[in-house]
Order: sequence, then C-alpha cells, then structure tokens
Amino acid sequence: MLYFFLALLFVLQLAVISYIDYRHYIIKNSHLAFLLLSGFFLAEQHFICWQEELLVKLSFIALTFFPVYFLSDGLGGGDVKLACCLALPLSYAELLTAIFIALFSALICFLFLKKKQILLPFAPFLSAGTLIALLLRLQP
Repeated sequence: MLYFFLALLFVLQLAVISYIDYRHYIIKNSHLAFLLLSGFFLAEQHFICWQEELLVKLSFIALTFFPVYFLSDGLGGGDVKLACCLALPLSYAELLTAIFIALFSALICFLFLKKKQILLPFAPFLSAGTLIALLLRLQP
C-alpha cells in the first residue's frame, strides 16, 4: 500500500512539473527535491551497490544531456536536473527507454510544429517517457 501511495505521489509530481514547464518554461528545485525523495523510496535497487549504479546512471545522463545543454540554447538546466532525478527509480533499461521515448517524441513534435517557431518544453516528454518505462515494468 505504501509503494502504491509513493508511486501515485511520484506520478502526480511528474504531472505538476510537466504542467509548470509547459506553461512557464521553468522547473522549480523544490519540485525536483520532492521528486528525488519519492524516487529514492521507489527505487528497486540493492542497497549494497546503489551508489555505483547511481554514479553510472548520472554519468550516462551527463554524457547525453550536458553537451546539448552547453552547445545549444534548446535544453535548460531544469531539464538536465529532472533527468538526473528520474535516473534514481529507473533501471538501466528503463532509463534508456525513457530517454529514447522522450527524445523521439520531442523530435516528432518539433518537426510537426517547426513552422510555428515555438519553444518546446522538454519536461512533459521526459515525464511521458518515464511513465511509459514504469508501465512497461509492470508487464510480465
């Protein structure tokens, strides 16, 4: 029951972060702290080597998102911090799935909306990718 409650809080926090990013193009650190805390309790990791696993995940995110953050104007710091917070409750395969779904769906929306020259918030795509990866975990 506690796991269901924490998962519901995690999903609701993702929804709040996505909505705020969609409307105001900002991700607040207070929301990320709460997401990180709930993600820590949702993590299905062995406590013997969780530090090494988290270090590898954060290194992967750094190699993926930091070049885009520093070399372009399209990805904000909140998006990188959100990706780091989402690395905790996901396994390696789920993290790769979530990032691939987020990048692919954002690319499709960008290509579809390219004529309008609008800013595209990335947090809703990261949230959707994470939710799909978590739902795929439930399948046998």
